Amino acid sequence: MVITQTRDDNRPITDPFPGDTLVTVTVTASDGCNETHCTYYVKVTCLPNTQISGSKFYDLNMNGVFDAGEPTIEGFRIVADYIDPQTNQPVHLETSTDASGQYTFSIPLNTSVTICEVIPGLGNWIQTAPASHCYTFQTTDPAYTGMDFGNICYTPGFGGHTLGFWSNKNGRQVVSDNDPAWRTILNGLSLRNADGSDFDMSMGPFLPAFKQFNTWILNANANNMANMLSAQMAATQLDVLYNGLPFGAVPILPPSMRTCIEAFAAAHPSANWGPTGPYTVQQLLDMSNAALLEDGLTPAGDEPHRGWQTCLNDACDGLNNNQWKFLNLQPCAPNYGQQLGEKK
Repeated sequence: MVITQTRDDNRPITDPFPGDTLVTVTVTASDGCNETHCTYYVKVTCLPNTQISGSKFYDLNMNGVFDAGEPTIEGFRIVADYIDPQTNQPVHLETSTDASGQYTFSIPLNTSVTICEVIPGLGNWIQTAPASHCYTFQTTDPAYTGMDFGNICYTPGFGGHTLGFWSNKNGRQVVSDNDPAWRTILNGLSLRNADGSDFDMSMGPFLPAFKQFNTWILNANANNMANMLSAQMAATQLDVLYNGLPFGAVPILPPSMRTCIEAFAAAHPSANWGPTGPYTVQQLLDMSNAALLEDGLTPAGDEPHRGWQTCLNDACDGLNNNQWKFLNLQPCAPNYGQQLGEKK
């Protein structure tokens, strides 16, 4: 707002210019003599503002884009920071997204502003959009829309056991309690030996069969990536069957690993998975089995098969080590509790 005096001292107070506003001010002269409660007519000019708006969305496919059908989130804090062009003082504004996940700010034109979200201090949240985490720009246009923020919330990984567990006495007890079903299930997969041949356990007495399995899984190595993937996939399958690893869970994989697995999926169309992720535990198992069925001997240089199998192997290895977080399929309620720096 700009205030300019619009009359001289001889103009009567009862005779304002059109558009003048009556205000009362205190004037301090340069010699220290004060004249208080002087009444003036002034012209009040409001500087134009720009309207900034966006959405807070739940990024179910974790692609950083607000896609059709993705839910919005109410009650997420959004903040705006800029330097007031009139006072040259910093301004901090805060709002919360409404029931439709929308927010709006009114900011002076020709101002550099930064819009950020405040991630709740309580709960497990990951921001997926924008890539820069905030929007910083000069407000040269009268309106800015689509300043969207994407997030997901997650559950820490659980239900995994490593190759070591499934080869030790504890794992042996679990499969012994479920014998011979576990052997039947693993023999139905495209598991591979170090030389690329099929690995199938004996369906005879339990102890010799378990010893065969123990030797195979502990000696698996990445000289033949198909052999290493087979061991990790077998452990993941046993985790699903007997250790509570949810086959419908969606692990949050590193972007490069997801891109690699999506390349395999796109090159191998199937009703069991789509060309883009994210993928469930069961879909990762299905793709791993398909990769082993396609190529059981993948030494160094056997591309792209070895590369695909490496990514699937690492995905299963992470599941077995409870390394991956699981995507919550519904948004969590934002819970800010007492944020750092806030007073009770």
